[in-house]
Amino acid sequence: MKTLLMESLYFSRTYAGSIFRIIGPFFIAMALFGGYTYMIEDEPGWLSVAYLTVFIGGQSFYICRLIKFMGSVVSGSEVDLSVSVSEWFRLLIVHILYGIAVLVGILALIIPGIYMSAKYGFAEFECVLNKRSPMEALGSSWEQTKGHVKTLMLGVFTITITGILFDLLLDWIGEMAPDLMLPLGVLSELGSSIVVVLVSVFYFRVYVSTLEKGDTQ
Repeated sequence: MKTLLMESLYFSRTYAGSIFRIIGPFFIAMALFGGYTYMIEDEPGWLSVAYLTVFIGGQSFYICRLIKFMGSVVSGSEVDLSVSVSEWFRLLIVHILYGIAVLVGILALIIPGIYMSAKYGFAEFECVLNKRSPMEALGSSWEQTKGHVKTLMLGVFTITITGILFDLLLDWIGEMAPDLMLPLGVLSELGSSIVVVLVSVFYFRVYVSTLEKGDTQ
């Protein structure tokens, strides 16, 4: 796990410029939107719903582009970052079903949530790169992750805990300096977005390793 995690971090650092151009502007815009929403709304309201809707739809589009970029780097093929409506919609459904499965696991206990995240971690790659339907992608991921669940769980746990610690630090600063609520909220949103990207890169590295070893079914 440690080697795969370090390779994922190396990939992220090496291609940081390209990754930022692909997905950075969207995450910055959503961080500003999210930070503003957090500052003015005491409880979830229409603005929070609007933020969540835009984020889910936009994330599927930009993660699709990120996956295509990572796939082209590994295969050595020409980069094509275009996203059709059908590609976007398939990945959107995958993300919704994936999110529901993980949420149910988290509500049961934290560990089942991480387990579900690992088992369905390859679904977005199967959906985009192999053009599978949402249900096919989820089923394929469930089979392909056999023998790799522990690695995936430890990796996502490590990345997520780092993000949580960053959030706790921001909360502590916010208690000391309430006037910084907006910039701290933006930083928190950016931190969460970086976690999303790092988890996706890590999952992709493990996914590629299974292909290299011929473990997929």
